[in-house]
Amino acid sequence: MNCGECMELLSPYIDNELTDTELQRVDEHLSSCTKCRAELEALREVVDLCRSMEDVEVPAGFRSGVMAKVKAKEASPWRKVARRLYLSSSKVQIAAVFLVVLIGITYFLSVSGGLFRGVGQTKMVAPTDPSANYIAGAPAKSEGSREFSSADTAATGGEFPQKSMSQSLQSRLEQTFDRKVIKRADLEVRVEKEEFEPTFRKIPLLAESLGGYVQESALWKDKDNRFGRYVLRIPERNFATALDQFKSMGEVISESASGQDVTQEYVDTESRLRALRTQEQRLLVILGEAKTVDEILRIEMELTRVRTELEMYQGQLRYLDNLVSLSTINLNLREVREEEPPKEPGLWDKIRNAFKKSIEAIVDSFSAILVFLAGVLPVVITVAVGVGILIWIKRVLFK
Repeated sequence: MNCGECMELLSPYIDNELTDTELQRVDEHLSSCTKCRAELEALREVVDLCRSMEDVEVPAGFRSGVMAKVKAKEASPWRKVARRLYLSSSKVQIAAVFLVVLIGITYFLSVSGGLFRGVGQTKMVAPTDPSANYIAGAPAKSEGSREFSSADTAATGGEFPQKSMSQSLQSRLEQTFDRKVIKRADLEVRVEKEEFEPTFRKIPLLAESLGGYVQESALWKDKDNRFGRYVLRIPERNFATALDQFKSMGEVISESASGQDVTQEYVDTESRLRALRTQEQRLLVILGEAKTVDEILRIEMELTRVRTELEMYQGQLRYLDNLVSLSTINLNLREVREEEPPKEPGLWDKIRNAFKKSIEAIVDSFSAILVFLAGVLPVVITVAVGVGILIWIKRVLFK
């Protein structure tokens, strides 16, 4: 069970409406997830606050006023109202049908302007810069968060929280721990043929000047063009600067950037380390008080296990620190391919192109007809249903 599924079951969990299987799954998740436990406690506080609110008395005369309006509505038969609206004149019915048709035509004209605008055309969208939307350390907003708005407290004297429980928990985490974000970027640059070799040699020097190093490098040739690849580790503080300098080396073909937030994993690992260190100290104290060889061997065996886990979690923390402090940039260089001058099309090429354009024009015409029919069909159905309803009402009222 993930956090999203658990948060959806917190409300029935508090009200004891879960099955035994669901209750067991929620308890197991809560025992290992600090975020969901904090969410549960905050939700319980809100429920207790709602239950402590005083009941509001109904104003005097409210019930009698409602009943009087109900009786007054029942006293006016709808058939008489309908007969007054329809009368017995065919002109009113014709006007109603005309109004329905006019509404349908207006709707069709309002939407038909965008039905054929894209037929046979391709909309070009400029590529966006993924790194522009990336903000280092910015926490992702939870989709499952719920907000409780402030209520009218004049009668009750109470007050509801104005921030959601997920936001308050997130703000507490940000105040307690520094965000741990692993940054990664993929960049492909096209370089002129005479500048390829100097640029390829310049990249390691540039990485060292920014405090980083080259993790991997490769250079190969495909037909008449050369390609180069670098895997660079750059300090996080110089991540944006390195990207700007690499992009200035040539024409950027593709670019992407991503960030992985490992704050929760880092915090959980630190918590396990603290618990294991405490357990190690207790075992050392017990070892000093052991009297028999069997007790000493058992305690040393448990102590070995604890220290093995300590080393494993310490290595995991060092690994995360390395990934966070040194960002990864995958840089690909491509030599510009020399393009041959375009050839003048021959007679058969012109005939083939003309035939191809004719076929495309026929296909576009049929596509436009299909789009037109698809756009008109809802309007025709709406008008037909409206006319049918009017005829049915006339037959029912004036039979």
